Amino acid sequence: GLGDVVKAQKEIPMLQNVPGHLMLAAAKRCDPEGYWIVICAEDFGIYSYILNENGLFAGAISQFAPAKAGGVGQLKFSPDGRRLAFTSPVFQAVYLLDFDPEQNGAASNLQTFALPVAQDVPFGLEFSPNGRFLYVSTQVDLTPPVRGARIVQFDLDLPTAAEIAASAVTIADQTWTTSVETFGALQSAPDGKIYVSGSPSLNPAA
Repeated sequence: GLGDVVKAQKEIPMLQNVPGHLMLAAAKRCDPEGYWIVICAEDFGIYSYILNENGLFAGAISQFAPAKAGGVGQLKFSPDGRRLAFTSPVFQAVYLLDFDPEQNGAASNLQTFALPVAQDVPFGLEFSPNGRFLYVSTQVDLTPPVRGARIVQFDLDLPTAAEIAASAVTIADQTWTTSVETFGALQSAPDGKIYVSGSPSLNPAA
């Protein structure tokens, strides 16, 4: 078809009785055709769905502790669809999971690592095109009205969460004198670059 919305198959609730903010990501399935849609809820649950020409179907529910993910960050698939990563602004942490794209979409092997600057609050994140590196955008309140922001790179080829955290390299470091958000969501593009959202009224501090 041409992408028309089927009247009988719209406004279908995916999650019911799950309070709080949600993060959502999607990735193409390898076999058979269709897409994985994954939701990270504030109850720290990873809810997987299959979307194809026949409709929307529930997959695995993977539950982790703590009980709350702590607000809205960003959730992303790795390019090969075998990893998930998301941020928690409240817990000031980055989370990495394995994802099973060939069975029912179960998430496992949760790894947690902190940012190199303890005061930084993470928000956006994105995988490099080859999946080796993870980029995380952060924000921090400095001496009012100055705010700081960084983009940090982590090497995911390392075997443990401690080693991944220790691999952190700051690739962008900026301060602003505006109260608006600075470095926000990150998004890879078809040209192989990663773009960062911000405000058109940013005023770099001297």
